[in-house]
Amino acid sequence: MSISVEVGRRIKQYRQKHNLTLKEIEARVSVSATHVSEIERGKTSPTIGALSRIAKAFDMDPAEFLISEDLPKVHVTKKADRSRIRYEHTGMVAHPLTGPIEGQSISAAEVEFEPGMTEVKLSAHAGEEFMYVTEGTVEVTVKGRTILLREGDSLHFRADLPHRVVNRFAEPCRALLIMTPVFGF
Repeated sequence: MSISVEVGRRIKQYRQKHNLTLKEIEARVSVSATHVSEIERGKTSPTIGALSRIAKAFDMDPAEFLISEDLPKVHVTKKADRSRIRYEHTGMVAHPLTGPIEGQSISAAEVEFEPGMTEVKLSAHAGEEFMYVTEGTVEVTVKGRTILLREGDSLHFRADLPHRVVNRFAEPCRALLIMTPVFGF
């Protein structure tokens, strides 16, 4: 199957899964219903711009349309096999807990906030974030409000609100972080 036929098939699957008509896609992202239909049927290949705008209608990364292999419905992450991603400029370490599955809509990681760790810039992106502190203490600022989280505390917020995490304490902090849409830790 050619890549444009496969991309079109995936776009149609997402559109139908979200119960959207071609006209609704057109209204949301300014790609004509006719063009989307031609892409879905493999009659034409989408430009990168069109693919990006169509992906925006589903609040997803356009690369998801291009993944060539079929994704599994189940992904297991064993503790011994977890990867470790260190964010040098912040002092944050992430251990991803989720892997790619068909229809994935969340990402989860165990995160470590080292003493003195700070996100230099405020973040804001589509989706939601949920944090559950499993050890230590951390400060999270959301839309100008600073919240102190201790072991057992949790926080859930819209991620389009400006936010930042800081560990001003002498001990590291560990937390479970769950995000939508899918985030590549």
